[in-house]
Amino acid sequence: MERSISRRGFLAALSAAAGVAALGGCGARADGRKERVIVVGAGLAGLAAAYELIQAGVEVLVLEATSRPGGRVLTLRAPFADGLFAEAGPMHVPDHHDATLRYIDAFNIHLDEGGARAPATHRNVFVGGRLVSVAPWDGGDWQLPLRADERSLSLAELHQRYVRPLVEGVGDPLAPGWPTPEVRRLDRITFAELLRQRGASDAALSLLRLGYFDVWGDGIDSYSALFMLRDLALKPSWGTSYRIRDGSDVLPHAFARALQGRIRYNSPVVQIRRTSRHVEVTFQDNGQPTTERADRLVCAIPFSVLRRTPVTPDLSEGKRLAIHTLSHTSIARVFLQCRSRFWLKSGLGDDVATDLPIMNVRDAAPDQPGARGILESFSAGPAARRITALPPRSRIEWVTTQIGKMAPEILGEVESGVSKCWDDDPWARGDYAWFRPGEMSTLLPHIALPEGRIHFAGDHTSSWPGWMQGALESGMRAAREVITAG
Repeated sequence: MERSISRRGFLAALSAAAGVAALGGCGARADGRKERVIVVGAGLAGLAAAYELIQAGVEVLVLEATSRPGGRVLTLRAPFADGLFAEAGPMHVPDHHDATLRYIDAFNIHLDEGGARAPATHRNVFVGGRLVSVAPWDGGDWQLPLRADERSLSLAELHQRYVRPLVEGVGDPLAPGWPTPEVRRLDRITFAELLRQRGASDAALSLLRLGYFDVWGDGIDSYSALFMLRDLALKPSWGTSYRIRDGSDVLPHAFARALQGRIRYNSPVVQIRRTSRHVEVTFQDNGQPTTERADRLVCAIPFSVLRRTPVTPDLSEGKRLAIHTLSHTSIARVFLQCRSRFWLKSGLGDDVATDLPIMNVRDAAPDQPGARGILESFSAGPAARRITALPPRSRIEWVTTQIGKMAPEILGEVESGVSKCWDDDPWARGDYAWFRPGEMSTLLPHIALPEGRIHFAGDHTSSWPGWMQGALESGMRAAREVITAG
């Protein structure tokens, strides 16, 4: 199904585009020379920044450490048969992600409906050794020590009772002056502590945490309550969600074509030097150190990687604190190619939230043709680190055994498999960013702030960590900063 962008989304996308395009022609210096900018990182943030700068007449060089564009947008096409593929990074485009839709429209990329569900709408839940089929508003036969007033509630009703009022009270995270002092107090405690204050029993928490809430940081007992409420408040509704038809990597490759050879691949940056007049970047070029000079630099790599890159002279104390403190979620994704899509007939279903270490199991190729299919396990935090510690072949075997606890027939179905553990990736060192209690108050004022001639982009610098929307918005914002500063 082709996407039809809403009027609100269309107008917002036009506004975002105009915000950068209106600055076009500002790429010349007073001496008539073209402004030159180096962008470090060809993830979506760096690609968007480079694209917008070029539209404004700026000379751009993009340095990318790997051999491909996209960063954590990674579509796996091997070792799968029959043209199957799976996403090891972002896969969904919600209908209110205006910046993402703007570029998808600009590059004439096709979308199909499918995918993302609200935290309380998993069709099946495996908890306490039992597979329970649940409809959003039907109470489940949980056999857990819920309080009497919680026993008959569905997942959606537990969410409505304990979570929804908190989301409604947090305000608009994109509004000027957010968070207010009253809302900022929610940064002092974990999300689990806040839910307990709302009256949730430990048994109710064990259900609420299944799926979405536990795939951030090290779970609901670890991250700031304000952090999760910001994320939920940015979703006006769980409306229509889309997938890029031929894989999420279609988008970064479209950017790369538009940049027309301005990306140098396999060029990891090893040092950044800055003065009041220019920035110098040293990087590896075929194993040899090479230095390029520019007027400004857009740093679009994760802080988990940047903290290993010397910057001289030192950045401000607040920026150094943010770079060395901000955490990135451990994510392990294991993909099993199966002879058939047995899960659709076995009762397992296409999306299962579990209390097993594999955490979430889902159909990774739901709309792709053919008899074969791909089943994915998605683990975060300590569970992800447990999987990451295994050798690659053992990851496949261990996940197969875990899924076998829910659907024994998988043992005769798996043909091949592959894993992506983001902690293992030297150019990611984890996946999306998260905040411990107190860190939004101390780190947010510094994360996105420019430092002289260095500007910062990446989904970790946005209000949308983990989403393509956040990366793209941050790239557009960094481009605006460069152009207006020039």
